[in-house]
Amino acid sequence: MALAATQVTVFLVVLILWPKAALGLVLVLAAAPLILAFRRLDVTVSAAGVTIAYGLNGWPRQHIDLGDIVGVGVERVGWRSSGGLGYRGSLRLFKQARVLVRHGECLRLDMVRGRRLWVSVDQAEGAVAALVDLGVGN
Repeated sequence: MALAATQVTVFLVVLILWPKAALGLVLVLAAAPLILAFRRLDVTVSAAGVTIAYGLNGWPRQHIDLGDIVGVGVERVGWRSSGGLGYRGSLRLFKQARVLVRHGECLRLDMVRGRRLWVSVDQAEGAVAALVDLGVGN
């Protein structure tokens, strides 16, 4: 709430003092929550499935049920070849997505209905081993 109030106040001051700069400020302020959301990424593997928590407070969250995962692996993914950092693609529309906060090793989740998700994580081999131990096919 305080962040929103500060953003509105700064916008009004800029709008009054520098009207032409207001559009640029709107774009910067609109991008700030997205930048904060992808600054941190926590991936948890459990018997319930894989949970991806975005941002400093772990919100928003994305959960993939263990029953929806048919295969796992480790792949090296570069941010340039994927179109940049952040959430790229759509599991619903394109049946594949990449969640990248850096380039390098990614956990690859092969899911039912031909969907595939890559997530950049530290120690991707450990996540794969944990999922295999939980009975996910490789």
